[in-house]
Amino acid sequence: MLPNELNFYLEHLIECCGLDSTQVFDGVKRHHNFDALSLQQIANNLQVHYTHLLYQSVDANYLKSIHCAQSCNDLPKRFKHGAYSSTTSLKSVLDEFIEYEKYQDALMYLQINPKHLSEHKKMSITIIFDLIQFLSRYIDDKSLTNIAQRNADAFLATDFFGDVFFDCLDNRKPGESLFENIHLIERNWTYDIEQSNNGKMLIHTSQTAEMLDHCPNENYTDKNTIKIRFEFIKRVLEKVGYKSHIKQLKTPSERGEFTFEIEYKKIKRPFWKKQVFALQ
Repeated sequence: MLPNELNFYLEHLIECCGLDSTQVFDGVKRHHNFDALSLQQIANNLQVHYTHLLYQSVDANYLKSIHCAQSCNDLPKRFKHGAYSSTTSLKSVLDEFIEYEKYQDALMYLQINPKHLSEHKKMSITIIFDLIQFLSRYIDDKSLTNIAQRNADAFLATDFFGDVFFDCLDNRKPGESLFENIHLIERNWTYDIEQSNNGKMLIHTSQTAEMLDHCPNENYTDKNTIKIRFEFIKRVLEKVGYKSHIKQLKTPSERGEFTFEIEYKKIKRPFWKKQVFALQ
Protein backbone atom coordinates (compact mmCIF):
# COMPACT_ATOMS: atom_id res chain seq x y z
CA MET A 1 0.00 0.00 0.00
CA LEU A 2 1.37 3.45 -0.92
CA PRO A 3 1.72 6.03 1.88
CA ASN A 4 -1.14 8.22 0.61
CA GLU A 5 -3.39 5.16 0.32
CA LEU A 6 -2.51 4.17 3.88
CA ASN A 7 -3.27 7.69 5.11
CA PHE A 8 -6.65 7.59 3.36
CA TYR A 9 -7.43 4.22 4.91
CA LEU A 10 -6.47 5.41 8.41
CA GLU A 11 -8.64 8.52 8.03
CA HIS A 12 -11.46 6.22 6.96
CA LEU A 13 -11.01 4.12 10.09
CA ILE A 14 -10.97 7.23 12.28
CA GLU A 15 -14.27 8.38 10.79
CA CYS A 16 -15.85 4.92 10.69
CA CYS A 17 -15.01 4.04 14.29
CA GLY A 18 -15.31 7.48 15.82
CA LEU A 19 -11.71 7.49 16.99
CA ASP A 20 -9.74 10.53 18.10
CA SER A 21 -7.09 11.06 15.42
CA THR A 22 -4.44 11.59 18.10
CA GLN A 23 -5.04 7.98 19.23
CA VAL A 24 -4.02 6.87 15.77
CA PHE A 25 -1.25 9.34 14.89
CA ASP A 26 0.19 10.11 18.33
CA GLY A 27 3.90 10.86 17.91
CA VAL A 28 3.83 10.25 14.16
CA LYS A 29 5.03 13.05 11.87
CA ARG A 30 4.26 13.66 8.21
CA HIS A 31 1.15 11.51 8.01
CA HIS A 32 1.35 11.37 4.23
CA ASN A 33 4.81 9.82 4.19
CA PHE A 34 4.93 6.98 6.69
CA ASP A 35 8.11 5.11 7.39
CA ALA A 36 8.27 1.62 8.91
CA LEU A 37 8.61 2.91 12.48
CA SER A 38 5.64 5.23 12.04
CA LEU A 39 3.56 2.38 10.66
CA GLN A 40 4.43 0.20 13.65
CA GLN A 41 3.60 3.01 16.07
CA ILE A 42 0.19 3.58 14.44
CA ALA A 43 -0.50 -0.15 14.61
CA ASN A 44 0.41 -0.15 18.30
CA ASN A 45 -1.84 2.85 18.92
CA LEU A 46 -4.73 1.05 17.23
CA GLN A 47 -3.85 -2.23 19.00
CA VAL A 48 -3.84 -4.13 15.71
CA HIS A 49 -1.03 -5.91 13.92
CA TYR A 50 0.67 -3.76 11.27
CA THR A 51 -0.16 -6.31 8.55
CA HIS A 52 -3.84 -5.36 8.88
CA LEU A 53 -2.95 -1.79 7.96
CA LEU A 54 -0.96 -2.94 4.94
CA TYR A 55 -3.71 -5.24 3.67
CA GLN A 56 -6.63 -2.98 4.67
CA SER A 57 -8.07 -5.73 6.86
CA VAL A 58 -8.62 -3.87 10.14
CA ASP A 59 -11.88 -5.01 11.74
CA ALA A 60 -13.96 -1.92 12.58
CA ASN A 61 -16.03 -3.71 15.23
CA TYR A 62 -12.83 -4.75 16.98
CA LEU A 63 -11.59 -1.15 17.04
CA LYS A 64 -14.88 0.06 18.47
CA SER A 65 -14.83 -2.54 21.23
CA ILE A 66 -11.21 -1.74 22.14
CA HIS A 67 -11.18 2.06 21.87
CA CYS A 68 -14.74 3.30 22.14
CA ALA A 69 -16.09 1.18 25.00
CA GLN A 70 -18.73 -0.17 22.66
CA SER A 71 -20.06 -3.61 23.41
CA CYS A 72 -19.12 -6.13 20.74
CA ASN A 73 -20.30 -9.60 21.64
CA ASP A 74 -19.43 -11.13 18.31
CA LEU A 75 -16.24 -12.61 16.92
CA PRO A 76 -14.78 -11.33 13.63
CA LYS A 77 -16.52 -12.72 10.55
CA ARG A 78 -13.51 -14.74 9.45
CA PHE A 79 -13.78 -16.73 12.68
CA LYS A 80 -17.19 -18.05 11.68
CA HIS A 81 -16.53 -19.93 8.45
CA GLY A 82 -16.73 -23.56 9.53
CA ALA A 83 -17.19 -22.81 13.24
CA TYR A 84 -16.53 -26.33 14.50
CA SER A 85 -13.83 -25.57 17.01
CA SER A 86 -13.86 -23.46 20.20
CA THR A 87 -12.29 -20.38 21.72
CA THR A 88 -11.14 -22.80 24.44
CA SER A 89 -8.72 -24.31 21.93
CA LEU A 90 -7.61 -20.85 20.83
CA LYS A 91 -6.90 -19.88 24.43
CA SER A 92 -4.77 -23.02 24.84
CA VAL A 93 -2.62 -21.80 21.94
CA LEU A 94 -2.46 -18.17 23.04
CA ASP A 95 -1.41 -19.05 26.59
CA GLU A 96 1.69 -20.75 25.25
CA PHE A 97 3.07 -17.40 24.05
CA ILE A 98 2.78 -15.48 27.30
CA GLU A 99 6.35 -16.39 28.25
CA TYR A 100 7.59 -15.06 24.89
CA GLU A 101 5.72 -11.78 25.46
CA LYS A 102 3.82 -12.42 22.23
CA TYR A 103 0.36 -12.85 23.76
CA GLN A 104 -0.72 -9.26 23.09
CA ASP A 105 0.88 -9.32 19.65
CA ALA A 106 -1.17 -12.42 18.81
CA LEU A 107 -4.38 -10.79 20.03
CA MET A 108 -3.69 -7.78 17.81
CA TYR A 109 -3.01 -10.08 14.88
CA LEU A 110 -6.31 -11.90 15.49
CA GLN A 111 -8.19 -8.67 16.28
CA ILE A 112 -10.05 -10.29 19.12
CA ASN A 113 -11.05 -8.82 22.45
CA PRO A 114 -9.62 -11.09 25.17
CA LYS A 115 -12.99 -11.10 26.97
CA HIS A 116 -14.22 -13.53 24.31
CA LEU A 117 -11.77 -16.15 25.55
CA SER A 118 -13.55 -16.57 28.88
CA GLU A 119 -16.36 -18.61 27.29
CA HIS A 120 -16.68 -21.69 25.10
CA LYS A 121 -17.59 -19.94 21.85
CA LYS A 122 -17.70 -21.68 18.51
CA MET A 123 -15.10 -20.61 15.97
CA SER A 124 -13.09 -21.87 13.02
CA ILE A 125 -10.06 -24.13 13.33
CA THR A 126 -8.51 -22.20 10.45
CA ILE A 127 -7.89 -19.24 12.79
CA ILE A 128 -5.95 -21.44 15.21
CA PHE A 129 -4.04 -22.92 12.28
CA ASP A 130 -3.25 -19.41 11.01
CA LEU A 131 -2.10 -18.28 14.47
CA ILE A 132 0.28 -21.23 14.83
CA GLN A 133 1.73 -20.42 11.41
CA PHE A 134 2.06 -16.76 12.38
CA LEU A 135 4.00 -17.64 15.55
CA SER A 136 5.85 -20.60 14.05
CA ARG A 137 9.28 -19.28 15.05
CA TYR A 138 8.35 -19.89 18.70
CA ILE A 139 6.84 -23.33 18.10
CA ASP A 140 8.59 -26.61 18.88
CA ASP A 141 7.40 -30.06 19.96
CA LYS A 142 7.34 -29.05 23.61
CA SER A 143 5.15 -26.05 22.82
CA LEU A 144 2.72 -28.19 20.84
CA THR A 145 2.56 -30.72 23.68
CA ASN A 146 1.87 -27.94 26.18
CA ILE A 147 -0.95 -26.61 24.00
CA ALA A 148 -2.50 -30.06 23.64
CA GLN A 149 -2.30 -30.92 27.33
CA ARG A 150 -3.72 -27.57 28.37
CA ASN A 151 -6.56 -28.06 25.91
CA ALA A 152 -7.32 -31.59 27.11
CA ASP A 153 -7.43 -30.50 30.75
CA ALA A 154 -9.76 -27.61 29.90
CA PHE A 155 -12.23 -29.82 28.03
CA LEU A 156 -12.14 -32.60 30.60
CA ALA A 157 -13.33 -30.02 33.13
CA THR A 158 -16.45 -29.17 31.11
CA ASP A 159 -19.91 -30.65 31.37
CA PHE A 160 -20.53 -30.94 27.62
CA PHE A 161 -17.48 -33.17 27.09
CA GLY A 162 -15.90 -34.04 30.43
CA ASP A 163 -19.09 -35.25 32.09
CA VAL A 164 -20.09 -37.29 29.04
CA PHE A 165 -16.65 -38.83 28.60
CA PHE A 166 -16.27 -39.85 32.25
CA ASP A 167 -19.81 -41.27 32.35
CA CYS A 168 -19.07 -43.42 29.28
CA LEU A 169 -16.10 -45.05 31.01
CA ASP A 170 -18.52 -47.16 33.07
CA ASN A 171 -19.54 -49.18 30.02
CA ARG A 172 -16.96 -48.43 27.32
CA LYS A 173 -13.21 -48.71 26.90
CA PRO A 174 -11.44 -45.34 27.13
CA GLY A 175 -10.30 -45.27 23.50
CA GLU A 176 -13.77 -45.97 22.15
CA SER A 177 -15.27 -43.49 24.58
CA LEU A 178 -12.89 -40.75 23.48
CA PHE A 179 -13.30 -41.18 19.73
CA GLU A 180 -17.07 -41.62 19.92
CA ASN A 181 -17.44 -38.37 21.86
CA ILE A 182 -14.72 -36.17 20.42
CA HIS A 183 -17.29 -34.58 18.10
CA LEU A 184 -18.63 -32.81 21.20
CA ILE A 185 -15.44 -30.72 21.19
CA GLU A 186 -14.85 -30.16 17.49
CA ARG A 187 -16.03 -31.41 14.12
CA ASN A 188 -13.01 -30.56 12.02
CA TRP A 189 -11.75 -34.14 11.65
CA THR A 190 -13.46 -37.51 11.60
CA TYR A 191 -12.19 -40.37 13.78
CA ASP A 192 -13.48 -43.67 12.40
CA ILE A 193 -12.54 -46.77 14.39
CA GLU A 194 -11.53 -49.40 11.84
CA GLN A 195 -10.20 -51.95 14.35
CA SER A 196 -10.19 -52.24 18.12
CA ASN A 197 -8.80 -55.13 20.11
CA ASN A 198 -7.20 -55.38 23.57
CA GLY A 199 -6.09 -51.76 23.81
CA LYS A 200 -4.96 -51.48 20.22
CA MET A 201 -6.93 -49.38 17.76
CA LEU A 202 -6.69 -48.44 14.10
CA ILE A 203 -8.21 -45.04 13.37
CA HIS A 204 -8.96 -43.49 9.99
CA THR A 205 -9.17 -39.70 10.07
CA SER A 206 -9.86 -36.92 7.59
CA GLN A 207 -11.13 -33.37 7.47
CA THR A 208 -14.92 -33.46 7.78
CA ALA A 209 -17.20 -32.95 4.81
CA GLU A 210 -19.18 -30.25 6.62
CA MET A 211 -16.00 -28.28 7.34
CA LEU A 212 -14.94 -28.58 3.70
CA ASP A 213 -18.39 -27.35 2.63
CA HIS A 214 -17.69 -24.10 4.47
CA CYS A 215 -13.96 -23.89 3.72
CA PRO A 216 -13.49 -25.86 0.47
CA ASN A 217 -9.95 -24.61 -0.17
CA GLU A 218 -8.57 -25.01 3.34
CA ASN A 219 -6.05 -27.65 4.31
CA TYR A 220 -5.47 -27.28 8.03
CA THR A 221 -3.88 -30.68 8.59
CA ASP A 222 -0.12 -30.38 8.98
CA LYS A 223 2.56 -31.69 11.31
CA ASN A 224 1.67 -29.11 13.97
CA THR A 225 -2.05 -29.84 14.11
CA ILE A 226 -1.37 -33.59 13.98
CA LYS A 227 1.07 -33.29 16.89
CA ILE A 228 -1.49 -31.35 18.93
CA ARG A 229 -4.23 -33.89 18.18
CA PHE A 230 -2.05 -36.86 19.11
CA GLU A 231 -0.86 -35.24 22.34
CA PHE A 232 -4.46 -34.33 23.20
CA ILE A 233 -5.50 -37.97 22.82
CA LYS A 234 -2.59 -39.17 24.94
CA ARG A 235 -3.36 -36.62 27.65
CA VAL A 236 -7.03 -37.61 27.90
CA LEU A 237 -6.12 -41.28 28.24
CA GLU A 238 -3.41 -40.46 30.76
CA LYS A 239 -5.95 -38.66 32.94
CA VAL A 240 -7.99 -41.86 33.26
CA GLY A 241 -4.97 -44.03 34.01
CA TYR A 242 -3.67 -45.22 30.63
CA LYS A 243 -0.33 -44.78 28.95
CA SER A 244 -0.59 -44.64 25.17
CA HIS A 245 1.58 -44.68 22.07
CA ILE A 246 0.43 -43.33 18.70
CA LYS A 247 1.94 -44.15 15.34
CA GLN A 248 1.00 -42.38 12.12
CA LEU A 249 0.77 -44.94 9.31
CA LYS A 250 0.19 -42.75 6.26
CA THR A 251 1.13 -39.32 5.00
CA PRO A 252 -1.94 -37.05 4.99
CA SER A 253 -3.67 -36.53 1.66
CA GLU A 254 -4.62 -33.11 0.37
CA ARG A 255 -7.64 -33.00 2.67
CA GLY A 256 -5.98 -34.38 5.77
CA GLU A 257 -6.87 -38.04 5.28
CA PHE A 258 -4.63 -40.67 6.88
CA THR A 259 -4.59 -43.63 9.28
CA PHE A 260 -2.96 -43.92 12.68
CA GLU A 261 -2.51 -46.67 15.22
CA ILE A 262 -2.89 -46.24 18.96
CA GLU A 263 -1.98 -48.64 21.74
CA TYR A 264 -2.76 -48.01 25.38
CA LYS A 265 -2.40 -49.91 28.63
CA LYS A 266 -3.44 -49.26 32.20
CA ILE A 267 -0.79 -47.74 34.43
CA LYS A 268 -2.87 -46.98 37.52
CA ARG A 269 -6.39 -47.11 38.82
CA PRO A 270 -8.38 -44.74 36.60
CA PHE A 271 -10.15 -41.75 38.12
CA TRP A 272 -13.42 -42.16 36.32
CA LYS A 273 -15.38 -39.49 38.09
CA LYS A 274 -15.02 -35.91 36.96
CA GLN A 275 -15.24 -34.54 40.49
CA VAL A 276 -12.32 -36.77 41.50
CA PHE A 277 -10.33 -35.74 38.40
CA ALA A 278 -10.84 -32.08 39.28
CA LEU A 279 -8.94 -32.59 42.52
CA GLN A 280 -5.89 -34.11 40.90
